[in-house]
Amino acid sequence: MGASADGLKVRGEIRSEGGRLGRFFRGPGPVMALTGLLLLLFINKAYHIDDPVFLRIAEHIQSEPLHPYRLMYNIDGTPRPSWHITHHPPGNCYLLAGVSLLTGFREWALHLAYLGIAVGCAYFMYELARRFCAHPGLVVTAAVLSPAFLVSATNVMADVPMLFFWLLSVWLAVLFVETRRARWLWLAGAAAAASAMTKYFGISLVPLLLVYCWPAARGRRLHLSALLLPVAALTAWGLYAKG
Repeated sequence: MGASADGLKVRGEIRSEGGRLGRFFRGPGPVMALTGLLLLLFINKAYHIDDPVFLRIAEHIQSEPLHPYRLMYNIDGTPRPSWHITHHPPGNCYLLAGVSLLTGFREWALHLAYLGIAVGCAYFMYELARRFCAHPGLVVTAAVLSPAFLVSATNVMADVPMLFFWLLSVWLAVLFVETRRARWLWLAGAAAAASAMTKYFGISLVPLLLVYCWPAARGRRLHLSALLLPVAALTAWGLYAKG
């Protein structure tokens, strides 16, 4: 009886502690603030790894926006066409080009812009988590503290922008399932296309969302063609780049 009572007491304390933490993290605000505060510590971080590749292409886009990869880049001592160097679609480079028109290419300015994207990721993580678990704040806190997210969010490469559009697309698909309104599905397809044009991995949203949305699309299956927008976008980009 004593051991059993002690076990019940420990479990009760764990539930109570989880409840207090859950109340503290109620709503997306705290996890968004935590994400922003953590990333502010890296606001002056020097560009590194592949950051300069994306930045050089973004700079080129400002002068030749229709041909993002029509430049030579020297990454290993031998100048080569930039499309030999990077194997990503140009979405993130266009994003950098647009932001830098307002801010320039200063580290703190672009890191601040990408901090906003990471905070947006935290928001959509929370909006999804609150629908599927009891303590969404704790779940999202664990996610933003993970090295995969936190380290990636301190650079200006394509990973976090791709994740932002990925989460936005899934959130819009969830709204479609909840409301049965076709416009959310089309917006989800557009966000998935943006994700795929930022990093090719975004194309995997197509089968994922197709399986998730299929039961809710009964009677309006034609609208599932919205999920082909990423395929159309990448096909168009491939044909254009080849030409």
